[in-house]
Amino acid sequence: MPPIHSEPAMPRYLDPSIEWSRGIDPRHESMLKGAQEELEDLKLEITSQSKRNFVLENDVRYLDSRIALLIANRMAPRDIESPDEAHRDIRRVILGQKQLQLYSNLFYLLMTEPRHIATLCSLVSAEELDMFLQTVMFTMYANQYEDFEEHLLLTVFQSVLSTQFKAATEFSSLLRANTPISRMMSMYTRRGPGQTYLKRVLTKHMDTVKSISSENLEIDPFLVHDELVLAKEASADDDPQQHPPVQKCIQTRMHKLLKLAEVIMDDILRSIHLIPYGIRWICKQIRNLTRRKDPSVSDDALTSLIGSFFFLRYVNVAIVSPQMYLLSNESLSKNSRRTLVLLAKIFQHLVNKPAHEKGSFVHDLKPFMAVYRTRLVAFLQSLCHVGDFYDTLELYRYMDLSKQDKTLHVSVNELYFMHTLVKKHAHILAPDHHVHLGQVILGLGEAPAQVERQDNYTMDLILFSRWEKPIHDLTSTLMMENNMTPSDILYIETKSLFVQILQLLPGTGAVSSLSNVAAEATKSGIKRLENLGHRASYMLRELEELRVVDESALKTLMLEEVIAELVALGNVHKQDKLKEDKESLLSVLEALKQHHTYLQGQFDTYQAYLQNVRLSSSVVQSRDMNGVIGVLSSPDRELKGDKAQPTVHRFTYDQWERDKVIYTSMIPSNRLSDITFHVHSPSPGSFTISLFCQGRRETFLEIDLKLDDLLEKLQDHQATLKIEYLELDALRLYLLLDRLYGLSHRH
Repeated sequence: MPPIHSEPAMPRYLDPSIEWSRGIDPRHESMLKGAQEELEDLKLEITSQSKRNFVLENDVRYLDSRIALLIANRMAPRDIESPDEAHRDIRRVILGQKQLQLYSNLFYLLMTEPRHIATLCSLVSAEELDMFLQTVMFTMYANQYEDFEEHLLLTVFQSVLSTQFKAATEFSSLLRANTPISRMMSMYTRRGPGQTYLKRVLTKHMDTVKSISSENLEIDPFLVHDELVLAKEASADDDPQQHPPVQKCIQTRMHKLLKLAEVIMDDILRSIHLIPYGIRWICKQIRNLTRRKDPSVSDDALTSLIGSFFFLRYVNVAIVSPQMYLLSNESLSKNSRRTLVLLAKIFQHLVNKPAHEKGSFVHDLKPFMAVYRTRLVAFLQSLCHVGDFYDTLELYRYMDLSKQDKTLHVSVNELYFMHTLVKKHAHILAPDHHVHLGQVILGLGEAPAQVERQDNYTMDLILFSRWEKPIHDLTSTLMMENNMTPSDILYIETKSLFVQILQLLPGTGAVSSLSNVAAEATKSGIKRLENLGHRASYMLRELEELRVVDESALKTLMLEEVIAELVALGNVHKQDKLKEDKESLLSVLEALKQHHTYLQGQFDTYQAYLQNVRLSSSVVQSRDMNGVIGVLSSPDRELKGDKAQPTVHRFTYDQWERDKVIYTSMIPSNRLSDITFHVHSPSPGSFTISLFCQGRRETFLEIDLKLDDLLEKLQDHQATLKIEYLELDALRLYLLLDRLYGLSHRH
């Protein structure tokens, strides 16, 4: 996450002729180029190593699933069903291995491709909203201090805000209604960093209000009049708005309220360096989207929109409900609650600055407004001066490759709830069943119903991808992670390109326009800068053709955003940044290599263990205890070192048809009496089924079958085993092999 520092208030429109001196000496260009080439080589090596790890991880998971199937097959009934007292609390909802893997894939895709969450945000019903937001904010993206997760979640906000701004017909409707998007933004502020800020800034002020709980600071003239009537200091016939004692009481109380408001507002305006990055970044998106929608938007309208999020949906909510935001552990008196509501009303008035509201309240606020309105505007502008994280997303994705599988602490009902949502909206989320999300939704099938509270246990779900993790450039990343239009993405990429150019451009000079910056880069004599300049010029022309920017207001707006990005980035030199990136990538590569060594050892161990489990699944004494099927049956032969030939069991076609082992057949009816099946076990856990036809010496058809393959079919509810000319009933075939070779203890 970019470092956050307190910055001085900046003018709303930066001087277009600002002097910029963040260039590098041309003689360092070769050094810079070499460092960038090293980074590209490292990225290629990381991608290659990651692919090797991905293949090996899949192999390990395959072996693990096979071992689990074989072990489950050997479990006696008493191991899974017990009526005694000790087993009364056994979970009634058990998720199978295959189902857990599909849920793991589903939540991995939803987390790492936030466009799906952004789409669902606009699709969920009012009844589903609370559960949806709870699952997204506090289960899926629960690690609130991990930059990569935080940035993925913020891309969700960028997408939903972009959609809302495009759909809005007037500014007054933006961020005001209680929509899923506004609810999502409010819930975001209740995460750890947002609550920490509020506790640091507001707790002492909540204590102050509690300390004067005996004081009634009500300023409504009618309520104040009622008080005075009860105290026999006024008559019921008096006009509250004209009665001098009522007005005097209101003035005294208003003075105390404003003193409290001033102290609180002073602390808030001085606390910009404490405000979490994510909240500031959302404010920045509101500002940028507003100005792109209407470059001529007034300061008051802009302040009102940003303030409606920061104050009305964040600070004011905490002031009115301090216990909800852990600012107070004690219940508040009626007077304290009313005082906090009035303070929030003062701040709301300061943010909205209503032009036509009349009354004594507005009149009494004028001195407060005169002092704090200008400071508030400067504060909200400075609030937006934070850097973007687009350029770090690629690095984070490389770093993510080195991490072990992420674990999600999730409940059964949360799994079922998200399953229900994606299934319900599959035609929008994944209209093509062949895309990754479509494959997972298809594999999951129908969503189970929510379970009772006693069955809604939580588990640690290990997330992983069935597919290789690709690394995308900025454009692909934005397209993948947002429901943004191509012009939106082109705008962001162009802006990012100009930030790079100004970081690399040698010397100092006036930055008067983006076209001049691109032209200067193309004439710099530095190959990389020339390439960036040509590309920037082309993209700028493309934006003009799309009417996204022109030579007037919008192009000036982009220049301001570029300069603001550079200011927010601070004084980190490009070479220093490359050095930091190189160190990060080297640590990623080393971690990947270490993980590959670990996986290789795990693979070898699992392979040996699987062979042992297969042995234990097949080496079972026959019922008469006189021999062993498929293995040596004579001690004399074992001493001599001779190998016993595996026992061959023969069945006619009629026998298998009568026992319903044969499900369907394409063999001509006149040949059925000539058909026999030979079954034997050449090695533990492996079976060969041969089809012989009378009159032919060689095998007509032969299939090799592993016990774990058959168990997987049964687990996946695949009824049949298809071979060339017929289909066998998978369950009846398993029961036949169990009878012949004692595959399980379930007799």
